[in-house]
Amino acid sequence: MSGDKDDVSHAIRAGEAGFAKKLDEQFGHATGRGKPGEHGKPWTFDTDGAVLPAVEGYEPLRRALQAAFEQSAYGKGNERHANGKPFDEQPIMEIVRLFGQAGIVGHAYQIIKKAQEAGNMALRGKTDAARAEFLGVIVYAAAAWNYLGSDAFCVPEASE
Repeated sequence: MSGDKDDVSHAIRAGEAGFAKKLDEQFGHATGRGKPGEHGKPWTFDTDGAVLPAVEGYEPLRRALQAAFEQSAYGKGNERHANGKPFDEQPIMEIVRLFGQAGIVGHAYQIIKKAQEAGNMALRGKTDAARAEFLGVIVYAAAAWNYLGSDAFCVPEASE
């Protein structure tokens, strides 16, 4: 049985390496192991003065968050949806605003849909595609988080 576990661990590491290689090829540094890509962004990205720090034991989370950011800012998200607009003015944020409070359900739906699609891809052996789809889940979760903190999501305070 331990041989099966070792085989699974090896497959996971191989998938990680394949995915990391594709990110490095596309961005030059998305996994933190390469050099900055043509967009010149360093591994620790800086937005509004905030830097995602290296914290021992949290490297896998940092890599996932970085990869999701890169996919949105420089990859598929930028290519298909940005239209030269900042994140807060892209369809991922604008469409939900049309529905006021109920717009959050749109983000929740996309998170669930993308997670289901990614799970099915993984079960079909399409690990790299599944991991890329899970980056979309992270981006939609971040969009939902931002939307909940915006003026567009305004829930009247409950009266006591």
